[in-house]
Amino acid sequence: MKILIASTPATGHLNPLLAIGRILIAEGHEIVGLPGNALRERIEGIGADFRPLPADADFDLGDIESERSAEH
Repeated sequence: MKILIASTPATGHLNPLLAIGRILIAEGHEIVGLPGNALRERIEGIGADFRPLPADADFDLGDIESERSAEH
């Protein structure tokens, strides 16, 4: 089965889905992750394919200052 894991680009939202993704991959399912670019390594780290969010929905909570300056 093909399964999409979609999450806001926040580790607290994505981490529980990664655990589920690992289990599903181990059972032979194909997983695609759709978080922000900042979380690409986490998606690929469980063996899932990565697809980025659209640019205007993508942000990095680890770099809040750049997000604030982009708004102004």
